[in-house]
Amino acid sequence: FGRLGMLAQRLASGLSERPLDRRKPPAELAVEETFDVPVGTVEEAAYVAERMAGKLHAKLAGRNLACTRLGIYARTLSGEELSRVWRCGGTDGGTNGVPVAARGIADRVRWQFDSWLQGEQRPQSGVVIFRLEPEEVVEASLLQLHLWRGGAGDNPADDDADERAGRALVQVQRLLGPEAVVTAVLGGGRGPAERVRLVPWGEARGDEETLRRGAGAQQEVPTWPGRLPAPSPATVHPEPVRAAVVDRRGLPVRMTERGVLNAPPARVAVDGGPLREVTAWAGPWPLDERWWDPRAAGPAARIQVVVSEGPAAAGRALLLRCREQQSPRWQVEGEYT
Repeated sequence: FGRLGMLAQRLASGLSERPLDRRKPPAELAVEETFDVPVGTVEEAAYVAERMAGKLHAKLAGRNLACTRLGIYARTLSGEELSRVWRCGGTDGGTNGVPVAARGIADRVRWQFDSWLQGEQRPQSGVVIFRLEPEEVVEASLLQLHLWRGGAGDNPADDDADERAGRALVQVQRLLGPEAVVTAVLGGGRGPAERVRLVPWGEARGDEETLRRGAGAQQEVPTWPGRLPAPSPATVHPEPVRAAVVDRRGLPVRMTERGVLNAPPARVAVDGGPLREVTAWAGPWPLDERWWDPRAAGPAARIQVVVSEGPAAAGRALLLRCREQQSPRWQVEGEYT
């Protein structure tokens, strides 16, 4: 449909007419302070953070810019380098929403400093150099509010609730570390577990190319040969569950060197339970990966099966993986709803 079709699609999706023009900000926007007396407490850091946040926000506002990625850097008296890059510009930790205010910048600096002090690898001495550096900025007028809130007639309580939720998650990170709060990001991979990676709250969720294209751009998932077709399992087990698959004669179902099953699956047992009748199945989808790894060598494939749970119960849909060189041969990777 050409340019007009793309424009109509963006507007119908609640996006702006064009993606955000993210760019590397000029170096003079950074704010840095040096201290004769090292800063070593959260109270001292809070005072410093408020002052530096005000300066940074004033510089950004003077150029009609909004910061979407903020770098917080520190150097201790003993020469240790501390750094963290935060996403900002939205209450959900993302890059949609209103431009981050001076208070938001100060909070992030204070939380980060507190996280450094309370972390497992605490700095050996106080901070003597503190720097706030916008890693990425956009024109403030281009930042848009979420489609379902933040506009005229919306309930301000929703914004407050989102803000409180975001602050609560950061507080959890302060207590337990940045890796304690994560969100799932869909990426490339063949299996369901491989396609999902966990990103700490506040960190960039996409690759640099996606960030440059803008918040409204759809991240393209690379095509992986042998990738499991849709739909994906609703539940993916952190550790595969052992299973047994047999044919009508009760003999084990195996993978051949040609990547096919030696017999149709007739019954499946999960985690040592009773054998259940297979009412439907699909596959196999051969796995051809990590040929250099002896543990992954040999025929391998995935199949989808639906097993009976009784006359009055709905079937149980499972994603099974077979690898001839592993024990047990069959494992449950995920379950469908």
